[in-house]
Amino acid sequence: LRVGLVTSAGSAAEHDVLDQLRASGFGFRVARADVRVQGPAASRSVARGLRSMAARQVDVVLLVRGGGATTDLAAFDSEPIARAIAGLDTVVLTGIGHDIDRSVADEVAHAAYKTPTACAQAVVDDVRAFADRLTACGDDLAVAARRRVRGEADRLRAVGRHVAVATRHGLQSADRTLAADGARLRRAGLGALTRSATVLERA
Repeated sequence: LRVGLVTSAGSAAEHDVLDQLRASGFGFRVARADVRVQGPAASRSVARGLRSMAARQVDVVLLVRGGGATTDLAAFDSEPIARAIAGLDTVVLTGIGHDIDRSVADEVAHAAYKTPTACAQAVVDDVRAFADRLTACGDDLAVAARRRVRGEADRLRAVGRHVAVATRHGLQSADRTLAADGARLRRAGLGALTRSATVLERA
C-alpha cells in the first residue's frame, strides 16, 4: 500500500494515478518525487527521483508520464534512467506515453503499462486480488473452526454419556457393596447381642 510516484507534480499523469488509487477504496500512502519528464535535464531528474525512493521504504514505484511526441519521450530511452530502475530493489512499474509508445525504461521495468491510468489500475488490481485471497482464507478458517467446534462438541457429548453411564454403574456397585456391608453388620450385631445375652443369663 506504500506507493512511490515519480512524475511531474501537478501533471495529468499524476492526477490520473492519484484518482485511480483514491477511487479504489484502499488505504494507499503515496510518496511523490517531483521530476522533470521532458527536456535536457529530464533523464538526470528522473534518475534522481527513482533513487530517492530507495530510502522511502515503498512497496512499489510507479514511473509515469502522459503522452506526447516521440521526441518528448526521448528521456525515457536514456541510460541514467535505465540504470536507476535496474538499481532499485523495489519493483518499478512504468506507464509512459500512449498505447503505441515503448521506451527503454519500459524494457527495464518489472512491468510496463500503456498509460499512467493503466499502471495505477494494475497496482489496485494486485491489492484487490490479495484482499480477496485474504477474505477467502478467513472464510476457510471460519468453516474449519466451526467444523472443529462441532466435532469437539460431539466428542464432549459422547464423553459425557460415557461418564454418566460409568457413574451410574459405579453408584449401583457402591449401593450393592453398601447393602452387603450393612447385612453383614446386622448379622454381626445380632450375633454379638445373642452371645452377650447368653453370657448375661449364665451370670
